[in-house]
Amino acid sequence: MRFGNQKSRSETLITGSPIVSRLYGLFGRRFGSPVNVFGLDIGLNTIKICQVFRQGNKIKPLSAGMFTAGIVASPLPGLLSEAETDLISLAGIIKKLHSDTKVSTKKGVLGIPEAQIFSRVIEMPKMKEEELAEALPWEAEQMIPLPLTEVNLDWQVLGEVAGEGGIPKIKVFLIAAPIIVIQKYQKVMELAGLELAAIETNLLASSRALLPPNCAPTMIVDMGSSSTEIGIVDKGMLVFTRSIPTAGEALTRAISTSLSMEIAQAEQYKIAYGLEDSPLEGKIRKVLLPVMEVIAGEIKKVHLYWNDNEKEPIKNVVLSGGTANLPGTTALLTQALGIEVQIGNPLAALEMDEKLRAGLVNKSGLLTVAVGLSEKEV
Repeated sequence: MRFGNQKSRSETLITGSPIVSRLYGLFGRRFGSPVNVFGLDIGLNTIKICQVFRQGNKIKPLSAGMFTAGIVASPLPGLLSEAETDLISLAGIIKKLHSDTKVSTKKGVLGIPEAQIFSRVIEMPKMKEEELAEALPWEAEQMIPLPLTEVNLDWQVLGEVAGEGGIPKIKVFLIAAPIIVIQKYQKVMELAGLELAAIETNLLASSRALLPPNCAPTMIVDMGSSSTEIGIVDKGMLVFTRSIPTAGEALTRAISTSLSMEIAQAEQYKIAYGLEDSPLEGKIRKVLLPVMEVIAGEIKKVHLYWNDNEKEPIKNVVLSGGTANLPGTTALLTQALGIEVQIGNPLAALEMDEKLRAGLVNKSGLLTVAVGLSEKEV
């Protein structure tokens, strides 16, 4: 989705179907020509910013020896608030972060969590693109709990399948984002003196940062603070998404409640000990395990669903997000799923000084979405 003047913000389809704005960007479509942008990931607890540039087939930091990226604490309630004062406070922090990291452009690509959008894979009769554009809004009405005039739609044809009687059909991945959410993102950027160039889903940005093009079916699990977002990428396309409201915050609350700790102390214990057996006689692991098993169970359901319905199975899982770095997380998920689970590294494809890379290794999971967003238009 590209923002410019009012007329160019979206393509409005009025062809006998409900009036729909098609949101360009949720599937990572490029603009007509390369645009220099930065990536901005506004999380519940942290705000991440990143800018890179492409030189030939290589992606490099903004300048030699320096990776233009930054992480700061996010003010609460941040984007959860409708109050002007809260949005101004958030914008002020973004503006300072943008200045402190010496980002060279005011055009930003923002990530939107899967929890804030609606998505589904549907099957449609095989038809031309213009016919599909007319038919999809009617299908969207059945799956979106908001009037179509209040959302922006985007879709991507995933491929052709055989329907009943051998009649060809197409699989279509449909996404809808509430306009009110997009307008809030745009307002914060304007308050920060910046320009919202595009919006993209967090999982799509993560897939760009972590996976090679045309990869075999791979599951990406972004374990954030307020939600765990699960996606499946097949041949470079995001073909499945799911969001569950259980993540880092739920783990912290479990420690705080069970061991009568302040939230801040519980967060420190979670980060330090995670699911390890030995520290504190295994008390932290014992408290965290039921919550982590809920997350693992949901990931396993997605894994089984895909393997039962698709020809090529998922053979590995790539983790990202701060919660993924908790001690013991990878081992627990590997055991639960029975396949390879690894923590993704969004910095792996970037050319940079090795000392700098080593210094960022513990922050790489937090930077995944911002790195992927920054690569969208470089």
